[in-house]
Amino acid sequence: MKKVSYRKAKKWRLAFVRAAANLAAGIVKFAFGNKIIKKTQVDYSQNYLILCTHGSGLDILHAMAALKGLDFTVVAARKLFYSKLGGPLLRMFDAIPKKQYAVDLAAMRMIKNAAERGESVFLCPEGRSTPDGVNGYISPAVSKLIKWLGLPVIFVNPKGSYLSYPRWRRIPRFGRMTTDVELMLTKREAREFSNDAIYERVTKFFTFNDYDYQINERLKFFTLSPAKEIQRLLFVCPSCKSLTDMTSTNKTVFCKACDCTATVNLDATLDFRGEKYFSRIDEWIAFQKKEIAKIVAEPGFSYSVDAKLLFENDENNSYKKIADGAFGISRAGVSFKVSAFADSAAENEYGEKYSEIFYPAKNLTGLSYDKAGLELYAYESTQKYKFTSDVVIYRINLMIESVFRLSKI
Repeated sequence: MKKVSYRKAKKWRLAFVRAAANLAAGIVKFAFGNKIIKKTQVDYSQNYLILCTHGSGLDILHAMAALKGLDFTVVAARKLFYSKLGGPLLRMFDAIPKKQYAVDLAAMRMIKNAAERGESVFLCPEGRSTPDGVNGYISPAVSKLIKWLGLPVIFVNPKGSYLSYPRWRRIPRFGRMTTDVELMLTKREAREFSNDAIYERVTKFFTFNDYDYQINERLKFFTLSPAKEIQRLLFVCPSCKSLTDMTSTNKTVFCKACDCTATVNLDATLDFRGEKYFSRIDEWIAFQKKEIAKIVAEPGFSYSVDAKLLFENDENNSYKKIADGAFGISRAGVSFKVSAFADSAAENEYGEKYSEIFYPAKNLTGLSYDKAGLELYAYESTQKYKFTSDVVIYRINLMIESVFRLSKI
C-alpha cells in the first residue's frame, strides 16, 4: 500500500492534524459532553507511544480532543484504507497501514521511523473495536513493540465510546462521556522492564466494561430506537436458547420462536415481559458467552454458513469476488470450501490453491471482524482474504473465540 512520503507530507500534515484536533474537540464536546481527565501532565516537547482502548470507530476523535497540541502518527488497520470515506482521510493523515493480527514488518519499520523522527505514535492494541463493550484480547507482542521503541507510554480511555456507537448499530447515540489520559510507562520503565512486566502493566490498564461505566455513572445514551438491530448483539434467546430467532423493534427485542420479549431502556437496563432473566444488557452478553462456549465444547461441534470469498485488490484499493462457498467452524479451526468460482478467470488463477482454505484453531487470532453481517479478514503471507455473509457477526465471533480458547487447553 502506497504512503505519501514524509517530507512532502510534513508541513501540511501538521497543519491538518492540528485543525482536525480542534474540530474533534468541538465535535465530542457538543455531541457527547466529553469530559477529559488528565491524570498525568503531557509534555508536548516529548514524543510518546499512545495506546487507546477501542470502543468504537470514534476513538480517534476522542484521543485527538484529549491530546490536542500533541502531533501523532496514527497506526490503522490496513482494511480501513479500502474504505471510501476513511481511506482518503487516513492517507491525508499520512497514517501507517498495518495488517491486523499479523506480523507486518513494513508497518513496524514505519512506526520505528516515525518515533525516530520525534513523532508520537497512536495505536489501539486490541486490533478491533469491542463487539460487546468489554476489553478484548491483546497480543503479548505489544510489549516487544514498547520495548523496541523505548518511548514513554500514554494510556487513553474514552469511557462510553462503545455506548455512543456500538458495533451493532448503524448510527451513533448521544450521551455523556469521560476520556481518561494517564501515563502507563515512563521511558525508563519501557526500556528496562521485562516483556512480561510490560505486558502485565498493559493488560491491567486495558480492563474495562462500558456498561459498568454507564450504570455506575447513571447515564443514558439517547436515541429514539434503543433496541433497533440489537439482535446483532443479543442473539441467544434466554428462554428457548435459540441462536437464530431473535429480532427487534425500536424499543424491544424478542424471540420469534417462543415470544420471549424484553424492553431495552436508555440506561442499558432490561425489562422482561414475564420471567425476568436479566436486569442489564451485559448480563445477557455474559449468559450467551457461556452458552456458546458450551455448544463449542460439545464433541463433534461444527457450524457452517453460506459465504463469499473476496481477495484484496491493491490496484484500486478494493476487493474482488473470487468464489461462493461455505464458511465453517469446528474445534479444529475455520474453513472455506468453494462451491462455485466467480468466473473462469478466477477459477484458472485460484482454483488449484484456494478451492479449500483452512485456518487451524491456534491461528484464529489472525482473523478480524467487521460491523454487521459476517465479514472476516485474514492473511496468508502477502494475500489478504475477506469472507462475507448475512449471518450475525457476533455469533461467529464468540464461536471462533471459544474454539481458540479450547485450542490452548
